[in-house]
Parts: sequence; C-alpha cells; structure tokens
Amino acid sequence: MKRWGRGCLLWGLAVGSAYADYFQKPDFVLSEAFEDTHPIATGGAPCRMLVALITDARSERTTVGNVAGRPVRPPAHVDAWLRNVISALSARGVDAVLGPGSSPDAQTLVADMELKIAWLSSVSTSKSTTFVWHLRLRRGDTLLVDKHIRGADTVVNWSSRDAELQRAVNRALGKSLDLMAGEIRAQCAAGS
Repeated sequence: MKRWGRGCLLWGLAVGSAYADYFQKPDFVLSEAFEDTHPIATGGAPCRMLVALITDARSERTTVGNVAGRPVRPPAHVDAWLRNVISALSARGVDAVLGPGSSPDAQTLVADMELKIAWLSSVSTSKSTTFVWHLRLRRGDTLLVDKHIRGADTVVNWSSRDAELQRAVNRALGKSLDLMAGEIRAQCAAGS
C-alpha cells in the first residue's frame, strides 16, 4: 500500500505541476499608445506650457501590478508611453510643448512631471487602477504648484482580458490628466 500511495503522490505532483504551467496566465504588457477615454471639454484659447521634464519615478519599474494572478507590466518604452500620455493634455485645453526646446522666458509656464505610482490590482470581482503624478509648475523662478495628483478607477473585473485592463489604465490616466489640466489652466488664467 505504501508503494501505491507514493506512486499516486508523485503522479499527482507531476500532473499538478503540468496543470499549473498549462493554465498559468501570461503577463499583460501595457500599450505605449494612450487612448483617451473622455477628456473634459474646455472652452477658450489653449494654455501654452513647456514640459521640461517627464520622469518615471516609480520605486518598482518592472511591474504595474497584478490582476487575478496575472502580472501587469509597463510598456517596453516607458518614456515614449509617458510622452503619449502627457500629449493628451491637448484635448483638455493645454498646449503642452514636450522637451527642452528653447529656453523659456519669465512668462512661460514650465512643468516638471514625475510618475510616482502606477498600480493595477484586483480583489475578488473588482479591479482598481491608480496613477499618482508629482506636478511642479513654475513661471520664471517662481514655483506656482508643487503637488501630487491622483487619478484612480475602480470597476468590476469581468474577465481580466487585455482590452479590459488597458481601458482601466486609460480611464485612470485620463482622470489624472483632467486634474492636472485643471491646475495648469488655473495658472494660465492667473498669469494672463
């Protein structure tokens, strides 16, 4: 009987390991493209701003979370992804000029943006996405805004499929951009 039990145990371990490998969920890698969901409509002339710095300042740069046991990874080219995200400020009334470009004059609004947190996770039947940016705005040598901005989204986790996860990320990023654009437009209005 001992032999039979040992053989069944070894067979069970081998089948269980193969089963786990077969059903292991592949990593989900975020898309570099940012598809804007529902930007806030703005009226009037766009606010012009120079983006001097966009930095990935996350403490864990190899992952963006885990949903239903499935690792979520950042895109291969994070810098390009962040530039795509920030360029979506244009749909929110902010003409964001990316890169060092020309040296700004004393009236130019200049931004430094750091992505501090990018996280996607799930609990039971819901998934939560959070993006936290550190935004610094200055005009000349005067610091106007120095704050953290959080965009979040929590919805039902239907199936953890790629498109569903990407939409959750895009919604949370869009919400952070809405808040960021509000701060930027307020400073434009104050400076004109």
